[in-house]
Amino acid sequence: MTQHIFIHPTDTLSPRGHLLFGAAGSFGAAAMPPAPSVFAGAWRSAVLGSDATRLAAFERREQATADLDFRLTHVSLARRLNGGKEALFPLPADLVALDDGLHRLEPQAPPAGIRLAHPLPLTAVLRAPQGKPKAGQWLTDAGFRDYLHDKLPAADRLVAASELWQRDLRPGLALDGTTRTGEDGALFSVEHIALAPGVGFIVGATGADAALRPGGALRLAGDGRSAQWEPIDWTPPAAPLEAITARRRFRLVLATPGLFADGWLPPGVDPVTHRLASADFSTQLVCAAVPRAELVSGWDLLKNQPKPALRAAPAGSVYWFDDFAGDVGKLAEWIDGGLWAENDTIDTTRRQEGWNRVWLGAWI
Repeated sequence: MTQHIFIHPTDTLSPRGHLLFGAAGSFGAAAMPPAPSVFAGAWRSAVLGSDATRLAAFERREQATADLDFRLTHVSLARRLNGGKEALFPLPADLVALDDGLHRLEPQAPPAGIRLAHPLPLTAVLRAPQGKPKAGQWLTDAGFRDYLHDKLPAADRLVAASELWQRDLRPGLALDGTTRTGEDGALFSVEHIALAPGVGFIVGATGADAALRPGGALRLAGDGRSAQWEPIDWTPPAAPLEAITARRRFRLVLATPGLFADGWLPPGVDPVTHRLASADFSTQLVCAAVPRAELVSGWDLLKNQPKPALRAAPAGSVYWFDDFAGDVGKLAEWIDGGLWAENDTIDTTRRQEGWNRVWLGAWI
């Protein structure tokens, strides 16, 4: 069973990126929105903290106990609205916000004689008035559901990041690891995130609901800043299966960064033919909009060492698939488990942490 909770920080939040800091003069930038592993770690800590036996087993470095039996299925920014909770989504890579509203990139074949720099037959093209794109725009829940049905969301379904949080720069002093006293001249700066009133996060997971009390406290992100959580009734956007069946094509949109063995290419897609095939369906990747890769790392508390640094396709990356044949229900089932190859060599805990989650959208 999937349980959704609303997490509301009671203090500033320090979701750190993947660069070391703490040396004299260094700067620790905040990663906003936080990586899904931030919430997986907070959830895991809450489960361990609620059971002294589990915690003791974890301290003895028993891997089977430390893994815990849960998997994140959803992570998004959210806010309290009209007595309920509204999920908020960053703009997908095929949407651009200008002063006159949203515009989208459309897959098109290149003009005759033009050779593309990528191996796919179509390229994503923006047709819009000249203007500077507006950064830091988020889609409301209703706007994102429109988007998944291939409807261009109205301008009133955009929310600026400045309405949701502010960045707060704070100084710090490096400590000597042995004496735990401050080092002379070792000042550094670190960013904190101050969320607006009523703003928090919706997180979904399977397998952990029985281990958690109905509401409580979490230690969230860098320095274990306090947050409160409560269970909520929230339904994720449904995949437009009828439209996909009718048009025989669709889009995949990364909900969380994708840790793919072939870089930008999702698992299951043949790197030469770009065909995605299984026993139940087949389809052809014809276009993609993938921003610059992100770096994913972290700290392994069980092994007390850094996690391997991996390149990830950013959340919001869009993949267009055409010539679909087969059972669209089986396609949706495959999507529901996240984009993971059967023989994937990436650490299995990354699956638990909520990476490679994806939305299934229409392409009309």
